[in-house]
Amino acid sequence: MITINKKVQSDIQAIENELQKVKQQDAILEQIEARLYQMKDIAQYAAATDLYKKEAAELNEEIQEQLAAIQK
Repeated sequence: MITINKKVQSDIQAIENELQKVKQQDAILEQIEARLYQMKDIAQYAAATDLYKKEAAELNEEIQEQLAAIQK
């Protein structure tokens, strides 16, 4: 059996930890991307539609909620 010295084991563990962090960041970025697409869809709908004040306010609120979630 090959013995791996402690330095190599430590390096491997550090790389595995970094990989986990990157995977978590990737998942967060995917969530942000989905929210940005939702915001884009809302904005495109609003631009193409003659909205009543109430509907415009509701859509604006939805965009603000998506933005707040992204900022978290």
